[in-house]
Amino acid sequence: MEEQLGKRGAEKEVELPARKKGKKGGSNARGKDTQDVVEAFQDDLVRVVPYRRPTAEDDVGAVVLLSKQDKAPQLQLSDDRLAVTGHKGFRSVRATHGAHEGTFYCEATLQHLGSTGHCRLGWSSKRAEINAPVGYDAFGVGYRDIEGSSVHKALRSSYGAAYGDGDVIGLLIHLPPGGRPMEARAAEVVRYKGLLYHTQDDEPDPKPLFGSFVGFFKNGQWQGKAAEDLLEGTYYPTVSLFTLPDQATGASVTMNFGPNFKFAPDFGAHKLPAAEPVSGLAAKAAAAEAATAAELMGQDPAAAAAAAAAAA
Repeated sequence: MEEQLGKRGAEKEVELPARKKGKKGGSNARGKDTQDVVEAFQDDLVRVVPYRRPTAEDDVGAVVLLSKQDKAPQLQLSDDRLAVTGHKGFRSVRATHGAHEGTFYCEATLQHLGSTGHCRLGWSSKRAEINAPVGYDAFGVGYRDIEGSSVHKALRSSYGAAYGDGDVIGLLIHLPPGGRPMEARAAEVVRYKGLLYHTQDDEPDPKPLFGSFVGFFKNGQWQGKAAEDLLEGTYYPTVSLFTLPDQATGASVTMNFGPNFKFAPDFGAHKLPAAEPVSGLAAKAAAAEAATAAELMGQDPAAAAAAAAAAA
């Protein structure tokens, strides 16, 4: 179901006289005037779809986990959804929550690679290909176990130390203010004819977010910035795993989204901005959703956001 309404007022329907047809065999008396009105209004329209609050089926709950939906089907998640195992080929899984602004950190522990297994850890937006390793395109940055190289836009660069079984890799992202989420979930909610709708604008092309960067730690040691000036968007912690078909056991990684870390970084010592744990993104998402719903119902959005954040 889709409708169109005027941006000038979410509760005011814009009439398009051109949709009124003349009599059969005759002509529309309004003719050119009608066409002028249509052309004047075309750029002032927006497509909308019925509003639906997120549910458990949307995979965005009260805690940050590995996503059941935003993963390649060949990957297997543990019951607590904090560990992932991969077999046969390079596949990826993202976390349930991401950020388009702020500085965030989490850890990944490499549990097992095996004789043919490999791993890439990093950050990616939902535009990144899930059936490929993170860093395969412009929408993600990865850190390879082999040679410790970084990968962005499918280009490998000399970066940090190689890593293997038992190593703990810290994932850091910094996204300064000004970037857009670039996700349908972040679409504006409006009221029209007494009902709530999400607006649907044409998907814009992301622009570079200057000052943004991704970097990694290995067992508490800062490896440096792996990529800078990322494309704007919402970025999620991402795990990519690979094995050859003849390896009996899969490669596996366990995530720790915080707030307690095995190697809590001293960001100031490396002249890095202080980071929040990725676990805090669940409360931020709950607060934002509650504020939107409260505002649309004529209630206090700040109070609703505070209550939702406290309950998350």
